[in-house]
Amino acid sequence: MAANDYAIVVGISDYPDLGGLDGPEYDARDFHAWLVGPGGVPPANAALILSSTFKPPAFTSVLDAKPTMDAIQREFTRLDVIAGQNQAAGNGRVVGRRLYLYYSGHGFGPDLEEASILMADASPVRTGLHVPGKPWANWFLRAGYFKEVVLLMDCCRESYPRAPLNVPSFINLTAPDVKTANRFYGFSAGWGKLSRERQFNGRTHGVFTWTLLEGLRGAAADPAGNVTAVSLGSYLYNNMRAFLDPADLGNEEVAKEPDLSYDANAGSGFVLAANVPVRTYPVTLAFSAATAGKGVRVFNDKFAPVGQTVAGAAPWGLSLPRGLYLAVADGGAQQPIDVSGTGAVNVTI
Repeated sequence: MAANDYAIVVGISDYPDLGGLDGPEYDARDFHAWLVGPGGVPPANAALILSSTFKPPAFTSVLDAKPTMDAIQREFTRLDVIAGQNQAAGNGRVVGRRLYLYYSGHGFGPDLEEASILMADASPVRTGLHVPGKPWANWFLRAGYFKEVVLLMDCCRESYPRAPLNVPSFINLTAPDVKTANRFYGFSAGWGKLSRERQFNGRTHGVFTWTLLEGLRGAAADPAGNVTAVSLGSYLYNNMRAFLDPADLGNEEVAKEPDLSYDANAGSGFVLAANVPVRTYPVTLAFSAATAGKGVRVFNDKFAPVGQTVAGAAPWGLSLPRGLYLAVADGGAQQPIDVSGTGAVNVTI
């Protein structure tokens, strides 16, 4: 969406001392592809850090395991170097409009408000080998390097009370207009909860990232074809559970919705994707004996009609965008219709 957007995308699948994961590398590649495609981030500005960047073959020793903290720190430093060059040219320390930070892998929750991504050389003892999410995102926002920061973390947030905590290694800077900055922070799980990955279309993906990309590709688009902080937040919160394995729905340790942080008041103007084709979903409305032969109309949440028919023996098929609708039959019968954006809907009036 802007030539001066930047991104750091990290997917760590190989952990010699923690056990490997199947989804993070697929997820990071797919999110990176969205960024440099529909997301409009110039490829030269979108760093992609993967386990496979540093191998094959699989790491034979944890001493060789990568990426480590250095790989991500190098990208943070790269942004700071650009800020210094801009300042030297008399243009201030602004680097760009928006920064995306995406992490997928093993993680933990240092506290109620935080999530950290563990590096490939981490272990149950070496939990200090991690990169925290919000402290770095907040640093770039507060320093004024970017006007918008999007932080997305697909990792577990179990409590590791003895884990040493890392903080940004740069000195604190505060831009004068920091209060006007926008942010969208999304964690795949609430504090103390587990994230899950599962098979989608023959490949393993994190459930959070799968839901995220479904939303960005159109499932979360508003009627104008924009995916905003508000529309994406609503889609993630209400629909992530629909993509979980049924066995995980009954597991109290597994997160059913993400942990999101954004300004809902400014969110409708915080556009994450524009000109997105608005998806529609098949809705089948069957008729009971009580409505046979009666007129039936369907209204959207603004009470505007979106279709009408006469109830007959055969169900009525519609195609509707995500949202809440109401079917009303002559005589007063009503049936709410919730088009969640995860698939077909079948209701009876």
